[in-house]
Amino acid sequence: MKYKNIKLELKYLIILFTLYSFFLTPIASVQATSPNRYYAGYYGYNDPDGIRGDILTIDSSVIYDELFGEWVMVIISYSPHYWVQLGYFKHWSWFWFIPYTRLDFYFERMHAVWPYHWISYSLLLPLIGHTYTYEIKYEFDGFNSWHYKILEGQNFIFGGDIASVPSTHVDLQALVESSHTSIQIDGSHFTNLKYFDDPNWYLWSAYWDYDTGPYSVQQISSYEFYANGGG
Repeated sequence: MKYKNIKLELKYLIILFTLYSFFLTPIASVQATSPNRYYAGYYGYNDPDGIRGDILTIDSSVIYDELFGEWVMVIISYSPHYWVQLGYFKHWSWFWFIPYTRLDFYFERMHAVWPYHWISYSLLLPLIGHTYTYEIKYEFDGFNSWHYKILEGQNFIFGGDIASVPSTHVDLQALVESSHTSIQIDGSHFTNLKYFDDPNWYLWSAYWDYDTGPYSVQQISSYEFYANGGG
């Protein structure tokens, strides 16, 4: 009898854990209510094998079903638009039937073959006020050619390897992204922006600043900027 009770309790525990995992599944960035996107940051026009940058984690109020994120990205192709992107974002998710906002690290890939759009999330979460290093680089070593990781100092937070079709890399971006102009991004700070020319990393030397909507970029150098505005 006791053994059966233990089995029954274990069964219910597994069911509860499954439901918990389901309802805590993050909402992908493409599911924000607004189709609009607003940006502030740098474009790099190197011919890169990768990108690296340090990004300060900020917090801001986000109205229901909208989001903001900060990330680095390698453009695979502009037409059609394919990319690999690594960063963090604040978005809406669910606890049971209760919506709430959360911060997540993520890696995103858009390319030409199924699954076309692919997102991976870290089990560890960003801490507000902490600066993390985000790195994506291309090294051909068989099937998995894109290598990505997030570090805090020397501590590994999140990472992996993945391939893309095509495997080209034509441009770099380091941007703050928002889906609604009410979201304030004051204090956004990117620094130590580098590009990868296998086998070495170099500070950005060629770039142009870019901003839309209510957002603005404060240029510090070719490899550092602040972004502000919104609200």
